[in-house]
Amino acid sequence: MTGVQTCALPIWLTLQAKELMDQKQFAQAQDKLIAALKKDPNYLPALVRFAEWFYRNGQFAEAFAQARKALSIDTHDGSANYYYGIAAAQLGDVVNARDGLGIASLDPEYRPAAYVELARLYLRDKDFTNAILYAQKSRDFNRYAIAPMEITAVAYRLQGNTEKAREALSELSAIQPLSPFVAMEQSFLNPGQPLSKNAFDRNELPEEVCLELRSEEHTS
Repeated sequence: MTGVQTCALPIWLTLQAKELMDQKQFAQAQDKLIAALKKDPNYLPALVRFAEWFYRNGQFAEAFAQARKALSIDTHDGSANYYYGIAAAQLGDVVNARDGLGIASLDPEYRPAAYVELARLYLRDKDFTNAILYAQKSRDFNRYAIAPMEITAVAYRLQGNTEKAREALSELSAIQPLSPFVAMEQSFLNPGQPLSKNAFDRNELPEEVCLELRSEEHTS
């Protein structure tokens, strides 16, 4: 088989698409995925990668549909379930989000990320006990992971456990001393203490940081 023919196989086209997505060359990655699926419409890795492509482009309904198609080929595939779950979460479909992420958590490759997303879902549902539980499960794989630490801090604060919330923020601050998230959360725990503008001026786009943090606060 010649090199040209080899590069045209679905597996190589999908690998090329992944590399292009890592380089944020999404248009070229899309072309590779379309070519891969033209050769084999049921090639699972290409279907999953296309679900990821749609998700990263903010097309959550399309990502959900693509992941669902992948699951019709292999119901237990960890990657397909992960993108199915996070796309469903973005669409407000909590039931399917939990189903997908629950199965994805059985795959060691996706387990830490799936636990984080499950923790976020529980946080949005104001089930703070499970939000903390799944955040801690994710941290079992990486004690320095930022997202589960942030979820833990917010969950403890909303639960009314200010002591634990302060402990979580202190631990996070030791890893990220300039974190605007820590500054914002500390302001929630100390209402009489003004929020330092310097906490956000260190970032290139401080206004966007503030908006993102407020968005997270309203979501949770």
